[in-house]
Amino acid sequence: MVNFYGYDEFMDDRSLQILNEKNVIRINSSWSNTAVYFDDGKQKVLGYQHAILDQILYKISGSSIKNITFVGENLVCLNNSDQCYMITDKLKYFMIQFYDKQQHNGQIKICHLTTTDKDLVIISDTKTCFISENILCKIGKDIRCEDTDITPTYSLPLVSLCTDTVAVVSCGKEHVLLLTTYGTVLTFGGGTRGQLGHGTVDSTKEPHLIDSLAGLKMLAVAAGGWHSLCISECGDIYCWGWNESGQLGLPSYTVREKDGDTSTPQSRHTIENIVTKDNDTNKLVQDKSNDSSSLSSKDILADDLPERQNLDKLESLLFIQNVDPAQIHPLPCLIDLQDTFNIQKASCGSRHTALLTDESNTRLPIDCGDIDINRGSGVYKIYPQGYGINVFCDMETENVDGGWTVFQRRINGDTNFYRGWNEYKAGFGTLDKEHWLGNDKLHKLTAQDEYELLITMQDFGNQKRYARYSNFKVDNEANKFNMTYSKFTGDVGDSLKRQHGHGFSTKDQDNDSDSRNCAELYKGAWWYRNCHDSNLNGQYLGGEHSSGADGVNWKHWKGYYYSLKATSMMLRRME
Repeated sequence: MVNFYGYDEFMDDRSLQILNEKNVIRINSSWSNTAVYFDDGKQKVLGYQHAILDQILYKISGSSIKNITFVGENLVCLNNSDQCYMITDKLKYFMIQFYDKQQHNGQIKICHLTTTDKDLVIISDTKTCFISENILCKIGKDIRCEDTDITPTYSLPLVSLCTDTVAVVSCGKEHVLLLTTYGTVLTFGGGTRGQLGHGTVDSTKEPHLIDSLAGLKMLAVAAGGWHSLCISECGDIYCWGWNESGQLGLPSYTVREKDGDTSTPQSRHTIENIVTKDNDTNKLVQDKSNDSSSLSSKDILADDLPERQNLDKLESLLFIQNVDPAQIHPLPCLIDLQDTFNIQKASCGSRHTALLTDESNTRLPIDCGDIDINRGSGVYKIYPQGYGINVFCDMETENVDGGWTVFQRRINGDTNFYRGWNEYKAGFGTLDKEHWLGNDKLHKLTAQDEYELLITMQDFGNQKRYARYSNFKVDNEANKFNMTYSKFTGDVGDSLKRQHGHGFSTKDQDNDSDSRNCAELYKGAWWYRNCHDSNLNGQYLGGEHSSGADGVNWKHWKGYYYSLKATSMMLRRME
């Protein structure tokens, strides 16, 4: 299934029908055309002059097209014989061969190619990324080929872009996104509408990492006219750049006007969250005013200050280009899709974004048991009751019938667990390290089916124990996240029995039945009664301790004066 967003002048009802007649495996869009790849190995060009383009493609390559991209309105394709052709906007065509300008080592074998409005970017068979700048100037924009039996051949030099090995490259009108084999994203080129994702509207000729995506592994990238998108390994969508037609999936003033909504947001025609670089100091300059009733930084800056000059230059540039600063988002935004689609791939056109889903979006994973265990332990996105959340899935513990959804983990004491009600409600920590998933999420999980709880424990002598509870449930916040279960088994004593049927307590919300605040007294947060036989969210005290009952304690194994080395609490649907 293909979902289409944004500017749709060249995408009529017939084109949309074709998009959903077959199983689409890849889509690639330009200003006025979209190349569609189907699972039967065939391709189709939709949009302006699509019928003639299809005929020429078949003539030069048959049905064996590996890659189609566009330089402006000029189509460039790579066939299965690794031959590269260009079809111009005048519907003439020719072959292109490439060589490494720096190494002078002969012809380069191409694995993938894509283009900006004027540059061609390729990935070689060695995962090296090259660029051929101003390709139309080098070969001549209007190619004349009077003899249709002869196909002209042109040789073009290529220059290496970076030392990182590149898995995917995607080009917009003026900018380029590189996805490395490590899952990091680099961008370069024009940045006048925030499409580079560095928090500025500056351009750069050198590829740079997007700092705000650090630590997130990306699986796919897509560049539009002046906007960008990437998909994380958790299935999250991040967008940035120009949002004039709503192509980022964010509210758009232009779209509101088209729909008859003429109300003007307060932030319109003000420069917010846009940064430029001072050419002399190379420091970032930003308008930090978020209060519409107060003066902006521009209002209070002296005329001769570099900051004022940069803001003047930026505002003039956007005015000349007829660009509303309120439609620019120069940093990646996490997009919350209203429908819980299972996004597989994405493509960006000039002012639109297409997301490719699979049929499994009718049955999204509701917990880690729905995820293929062969994918291994790690962070995945699940949808309990249609609510998308990221969780850590343990695929190794009792790896039968699917994985376990982890909601608590202690391993080294790096994370502070002595926190308040709201933090325990929302969750905290790092999913693949120490964390508490969140009581709200825990309720959504256990309310959708019958679940068993598995608690694993380890001491500093590396001895391990477990406790298992059937029909484990956590109620909603109105009922203080009350915890219940029905049956206990394990190779250690039951230290959760005393907590059964009681609400959750934190240092700032006392829901226990003791006259004291048990959470405050024992430096934790738990289903305290009067007070506890277990305190797995207590202080990480590293083994034996003298304070008593305020560590990571499990009374019926190590007692109140031993704080465990590691614990994990996880859920799995019962058979």
